[in-house]
Amino acid sequence: MFPPPPRKPKTGGSIAWILIKFGFVGGLGIFLNQSVLFLLTGFYGIYFLISAILSSQAAVFVNFALNNFLVFRSRDSAGGLVRKALLFNAVSSSDLLVRIPLLFGLTVALGVPYLWSNLASIFLTFGGRFVVSEKKIWAKHVAPITPASR
Repeated sequence: MFPPPPRKPKTGGSIAWILIKFGFVGGLGIFLNQSVLFLLTGFYGIYFLISAILSSQAAVFVNFALNNFLVFRSRDSAGGLVRKALLFNAVSSSDLLVRIPLLFGLTVALGVPYLWSNLASIFLTFGGRFVVSEKKIWAKHVAPITPASR
């Protein structure tokens, strides 16, 4: 008799579930980052800071794809795929401005092995990457419910 009440659009679940998925994708990215870093420095002898930048970019590429198509897939965020990819890369690359000095300090000044220093620098900047990803790159973009859309 009466039409059902309008439903809220699905936005991808609770923030806790999104954080868990983001962390899982990040874990895969860490594995890739560490593997590439080890390969470039351990086998090819590339200076560890150069390898850290290259390994980070490899992980950024994979993490963007997984975040876009797994973690935030149900979000109809403003902007297209290219915009999101560029923004994600910009955030991740600017993250290196914090991570590289940390990596250098831990490894050179404190004598921590470069793979452990890299891991520590990634964990120390995780929260910032999540907040920017959740609030800016894949921000919830919900169209208002109007009488015409019912």
